[in-house]
Amino acid sequence: MATTSHKLFRRTMVDDIFDEVRRRILVGELPDGEQLRQLELAQEMGSSQGPVRQALERLSQEQLVMAIPNRGYFVAHISLEQARKAYELRMLLEPFAALQALPAITGEHRARFDGELDAMRTAARRNDQATFIDADFRFHGLFYEFSGYPLLARFWELIVAQMRKIVSVTIPMQTRREPLETIADLHLPILDAIDRQDGGALDNVLREHVEHVWTFIQEESRSPN
Repeated sequence: MATTSHKLFRRTMVDDIFDEVRRRILVGELPDGEQLRQLELAQEMGSSQGPVRQALERLSQEQLVMAIPNRGYFVAHISLEQARKAYELRMLLEPFAALQALPAITGEHRARFDGELDAMRTAARRNDQATFIDADFRFHGLFYEFSGYPLLARFWELIVAQMRKIVSVTIPMQTRREPLETIADLHLPILDAIDRQDGGALDNVLREHVEHVWTFIQEESRSPN
């Protein structure tokens, strides 16, 4: 069924604009507070203003864009408090999603985890932090996808943008302590627990993994830099 649904999906101009503006926000090309002018975006993307408006509305639902009445759309700031709440929810739900997914993980599913880890390692060798972060989040998103709970997958889509934005800011600082190759290897205990079909170990290593990332973000937020 999933394959059929994927084949029936057709991208639209709204999807293209949404993806491009989202990418620019997440990699820092569009800084916090910058106004997103619909006419300029429409001209750049070769569309009318209608699809631009729809894309910006979708971005506002992810809290990456802020709509201010009578003023327009602006790149939103993701506060440390927002990030904390996102990571606390992730800490609660990701182990649950993983435990639901574990019995259903086949060789094909396992290969997708390997593919994302390989993508992380390739990005690490190039010191391509943006691509590394994308692969890292895709790796974890597989648990939500394979969980059998569509609402969990939707939850991941909603919070990953907030986490992605703050990680994009902090990972250059994190790599001063841990090379990207080391961060990629932090996923190996997760794969080991999957291979052993050990739910208890998987629960523990995922909690430790998410806690490791959040602890670093907190430490950097207190740093005078």
